[in-house]
Amino acid sequence: WNPMKVFLWRQPYLRFAGKKYDETLSDLSEHSNLTNNSIMKHMEGFGEMNDELQAEGLMWYRQQYEEWLHQACCKRSHHFMPWLTEPPYTCEALGLRWDKEGGKATACDDEDDNHQVQQHPEQQHDAAAPPSSGIQSRLRSRVTCCHSPDDGNQEHDTEPCENLWETTIWPQVQRIVGSSLRCAATKVRHRKNTYEILGYDLIISPGGERPKVWLLEVNASPALGYSSPVKCPLVKKLAEDTMRVLFDLPRDPD
Repeated sequence: WNPMKVFLWRQPYLRFAGKKYDETLSDLSEHSNLTNNSIMKHMEGFGEMNDELQAEGLMWYRQQYEEWLHQACCKRSHHFMPWLTEPPYTCEALGLRWDKEGGKATACDDEDDNHQVQQHPEQQHDAAAPPSSGIQSRLRSRVTCCHSPDDGNQEHDTEPCENLWETTIWPQVQRIVGSSLRCAATKVRHRKNTYEILGYDLIISPGGERPKVWLLEVNASPALGYSSPVKCPLVKKLAEDTMRVLFDLPRDPD
């Protein structure tokens, strides 16, 4: 904390309530007022595919939210989104198979599955891809479409649609994290050669024309369990990247 050095992981996940929020407050069910995974996992149908979200476990990858945000907010008649990519860290991309019944991931057997396990997301297009989930297939088709406009409109080549995640959401997250840590800096005892993983719970509201980010809480001991097919690969990669920051980055800053 003295001096303070902060690293923000750029692949967060989004959680959803299991039931629609009731503005009349006639339904006080925890499934409509909370998104905590420790509560939602006990809801009937939690591990099944949610038709509206097109996701399991009531969670989205950041890239899914980017796509939804564009569809909800972009006013252009022609769309060009070169920034829209597939989620880089999925169970399929890491060579894992998600077990719905056991709530855990296991390594795929190359011979049985007849595919090549991909170790790095950068190699996904060069290696034989494992079977894709509905999320990956849908986003892959969207990515291909948005990267390859077929109407010949020059607007596509010169002016991509705005990515509200990068221009609006992420800057707010950075400010919130920076401000909250500065507020606590004088209260935390500095210990040499230590680190801490903090989990930020944030709420995104419409906020007029642009979404607004609000800080809910900061967890000193965030849950890092493999609770869903979305969270499992993200937690695995977070652990790997944490070790890279601690051991690889000091030796090779570049």
